[in-house]
Amino acid sequence: MNFYQKKSSLKSLLAILLILFPVAFWAGCGDNGGSGDSASYTTETENAIAVRVFDGATPAARTSFKVMPNWFLADTSKAASESEYTYSGTTDENGWVRIENHPEGSFTLQLVKGDSAVVTQYNLNKLSPVFTNDSIALNARGSVDGWVALPQNAKYAWVFVKGVDMVQKTDSTGHFAINDVPSGSVDILAWVPQDQTVAGVASIKVEPADTLFLETLKTPDEMEELQDPWRYSRSIAPSKLISDWMKPITLPMVVTIRLDATTFDFATAKNDGSDLRLYDAEGELLPIEIDTWSTTVQSGIVNVRIEKPADTAGTWTLKWGNPTARTFENADVWAGMSDSVMQELNSAFIIGFENDSQKNDLQPPLIPNSWYLGTKVTENLDSIQLHNNMKAIEDADEGRNGKALHIKYSANWPEYVLMGTRISKASRDIGHLDSIEVWIRGNGKYNIILEDLVSDYNHKVEYIGDAKEEWERVVVRPQDFKSDTISYHGWEQTRHNVTHFTVFAFDGTDLWIDDVRLYGINRDDLR
Repeated sequence: MNFYQKKSSLKSLLAILLILFPVAFWAGCGDNGGSGDSASYTTETENAIAVRVFDGATPAARTSFKVMPNWFLADTSKAASESEYTYSGTTDENGWVRIENHPEGSFTLQLVKGDSAVVTQYNLNKLSPVFTNDSIALNARGSVDGWVALPQNAKYAWVFVKGVDMVQKTDSTGHFAINDVPSGSVDILAWVPQDQTVAGVASIKVEPADTLFLETLKTPDEMEELQDPWRYSRSIAPSKLISDWMKPITLPMVVTIRLDATTFDFATAKNDGSDLRLYDAEGELLPIEIDTWSTTVQSGIVNVRIEKPADTAGTWTLKWGNPTARTFENADVWAGMSDSVMQELNSAFIIGFENDSQKNDLQPPLIPNSWYLGTKVTENLDSIQLHNNMKAIEDADEGRNGKALHIKYSANWPEYVLMGTRISKASRDIGHLDSIEVWIRGNGKYNIILEDLVSDYNHKVEYIGDAKEEWERVVVRPQDFKSDTISYHGWEQTRHNVTHFTVFAFDGTDLWIDDVRLYGINRDDLR
């Protein structure tokens, strides 16, 4: 049974390290045409490698090669079969390994001929789709000797050479010695099956015909984050995150990366997204905040702080899937920003009843939709307002300037009247909603509702309040919604299925509504 199939203790290694995910393997072979004795090689397609191997001064023809992801860990009970390698084969008559249509990711190429063996690591992505090296030298193998700090009561640990089919069991003191390791740079990892923990990791360089003596391996928390083991990456154009309505931009500012099942494989990242890192075009780490992350809903919202114009130049690279990734701490991306900028970038105004129109106040690029009044029983709503909804707009009064909606009704639950409006053209995920702000006064009770009136399921959440005679700023947070998962489905079921904002009124005669605003999202979330 290999590491892709283990179902007992090794499931914990998968969960803890996020190292072992099912992968698709492609058959590969190096015997696909020669390049003569040319000192260089140019690939014809993107996502390709071209590597030439020498044995001394002679091209190493018919040298065996194997390719595995950098994160690969050997089976502790048997050697990997040929079908488990991403690619395998032999170099051509001129010592070339050439692989085209190569998947993206980080990989280890192992070259073996007789007693000589060497490894080299490479990474392919949209920014670096081709890897070439025309002078790799075969060398003698080396050895690694070291120690693992075993947890109390642990009898041994397994020490893996990542990306290579090699594993060694420590003795009861934690000592290990791995012989015949290919020369070159590799990563090693120690796993304690009794405790289901990683006991140590290290990035090392094995010298030919030499033994590398290591001190006790450091745990992931004790060492610096390794840059090579990031398994996955994707390119992001920052210019596409800055919508026209945000311009001219004021720095610092915050832009949002929205991830869903169509743009991101959530099974390849940590359950909370804490292994995500974002780099600018110069390779500098950008400050980010994981606003929301749900593997169940397949949705992630990442806020990025932009400090200077140069931050928006070129292409960003989002990386994830690093087993040595440290515990993620969100950056304070909103620090030092003015209230006006924060409100513009981090809220969406829905309706204010000031435009003498039966359209809501969605701002460009959103298209305003109609607002409407409704009732369960015709007689419940003022007859004038029923036939002309605009008659419900009056001076706000009671210390509030401008206009407001005044619903005159007579209804006792289960009868009701309502005001509603569409806030998005299709179901949208607003899981990172911070709160809803609504100004309300009157008598009786009201329900503030977010719902989906497009799908057959009518997902919805509701908040019930008592209207007061004076204007009150009502702030409803996601945790304030009823948790009823039968009639109203609850927040987790509704958060990614919202099309409408609705207010019910009942057990009274008057309800005034004004200035509805959603915080924690912006216009682009409703597009």
